[in-house]
Amino acid sequence: MTSKHQFGGKKVRLGDVATYINGYAFKPSDYAEAGKPIIRIQDLTGNAYQTNRYSGELMDRYAVTKGDVLISWSASLGVFEWSGEDAWLNQHIFKVVFDKMPIERRYFIHHACYVIKKSSSLAHGATMRHLTKKVFENLPFFYPNLSDQTRIAKRLDLIQKQISNLNILLKKLDSLIKSRFTEMFGSIKTNPKKWKMIPLEDVAPICYLPIPSRGTVWQLNLDVIEPNSGLVSSKHYVNATEIKGSVGGFGQSQVLYSKLRPYLNKVVMPDEQGVCTTELLPLSPKKELLNRSYLTAVLRNSEFVSFANAHSNGAKMPRVDMNAFKAFEIPLPPLDYQEVFADFVIQVDKLKFETQQSIEKLQMLYDSLAQEYFAPEGD
Repeated sequence: MTSKHQFGGKKVRLGDVATYINGYAFKPSDYAEAGKPIIRIQDLTGNAYQTNRYSGELMDRYAVTKGDVLISWSASLGVFEWSGEDAWLNQHIFKVVFDKMPIERRYFIHHACYVIKKSSSLAHGATMRHLTKKVFENLPFFYPNLSDQTRIAKRLDLIQKQISNLNILLKKLDSLIKSRFTEMFGSIKTNPKKWKMIPLEDVAPICYLPIPSRGTVWQLNLDVIEPNSGLVSSKHYVNATEIKGSVGGFGQSQVLYSKLRPYLNKVVMPDEQGVCTTELLPLSPKKELLNRSYLTAVLRNSEFVSFANAHSNGAKMPRVDMNAFKAFEIPLPPLDYQEVFADFVIQVDKLKFETQQSIEKLQMLYDSLAQEYFAPEGD
């Protein structure tokens, strides 16, 4: 383990290190089919379902090229290195211009991530968190010499690379499940096996369970659900008396489906009972007809996601039309055949669990080193 005081340096502020340029306030009327893409927060976080473009010209300050460092300061707080084509920057995102102090770019990215994570409690807003520019620029930044910055960045990059490789493995395991599903059941749209087609509502009705009135309860929110895999990154427990907002109860025999269009690939098989936002639908598969793993695979299937996208409505935050959702017909193979698929999923899930544990251990190492490097004298 590196000594806590191995690297000398000085304390500065984020505002001392670089200039932060906010993006352009695009209006829906600015969108076009051609031109450079507009970088929105959802384009950085991977939750975008379409690309918006702008065919006009703007000042160079709003232009983004590959390698630029971007910081989202509203809704989803984070630091990103742009890897796409030349684009325009939307509002609520800073472009970082390194024009004040000599800085190793990767060191800055690691340190800025650490600082923002530590300072998330300073973000304002109940439903949409954001950091004001004044607060952001006054966040502390530890500034060692350039050679030490490079050494720190390389070590943290190595750990992040290992985490990235394991995340790629997780995606491959998810793809393996999808491939197995297609091999066994074919298209859920064309139903090549000629199984009986049944409306979702008839085999997996939506059913919110009673909310516990006492004790400690798992409260599940959308933001901790990993897309596609359905892994829950962290669990938050609250006293039943502290449950607030629009929530409903769910059980461990159900399947949770997000009806919000940006998050249609968030499907969870809970391992215990709890409460969730009403943007998550608790489906109760009828045990004599439908296996939970089979239902989950159907809901994650690209054909079903396309259907849900096409049957979503609403201006600011589109949601799946409930009538269309309930009426969607799925193939119903024999239950024992579904269970063969479920057994396969169990084996793959064991590998996914082991991989996830390795990721968590590496993340703990990364967090520990970041604490030493970026707060050598304590927070």
